[in-house]
Formats: sequence, C-alpha cells, structure tokens
Amino acid sequence: GTMSAWYVLSSMGLYPVTVGKPEFQLSSPIFSKIVIHLEEGRKFEIITKNLSDNNFYIESAKLNGNDFNQLFIEHKDIAKGGKLVYKLSNIPKK
Repeated sequence: GTMSAWYVLSSMGLYPVTVGKPEFQLSSPIFSKIVIHLEEGRKFEIITKNLSDNNFYIESAKLNGNDFNQLFIEHKDIAKGGKLVYKLSNIPKK
C-alpha cells in the first residue's frame, strides 16, 4: 500500500519527502489534468501545461492564479481547494 500511495502522489507532482509532515515537494506530474475531490464539494486541480516526454523541468507554477515560487506545498493549502498550474520545459530553470 505504501509504495502504491507514493507512486500515485509522485505521478501527481506531489512528493511526500518526510513521513508525518503535512507537506509535499513539487515535482513534474505525468498527467495533463488531475482533480482531487475534497469534502463539501471542494476540489483541488493540478493542470500541467507543455506536458511531453522531453519537458520534465518546472518552468513556473501558479497557485490559484498567483505565482508560486516555493518548492513545497502544504496539505492545508491542498485541502482548501483551488488550482495548481505547472508550466513545464525541457530547459532547467536557474
């Protein structure tokens, strides 16, 4: 079960670095759109632009329309619902 959960989260671009710590490191998703259905009808969407086999670097990310320049996202931010939009590239960003 643990390996399956790790794979699903990692495929979504959310890497659980520390067990028990409510945060995820951002990584490149392998899906163009993911919808996580939450309580009370809320949802958290992960949208991936420029998805391809060659584009695996994160060029930029936006959380609810605002630039998101962090390496981690907290569980509480996902639980609120909203939208995380990745733009991928084949060139690493400095």
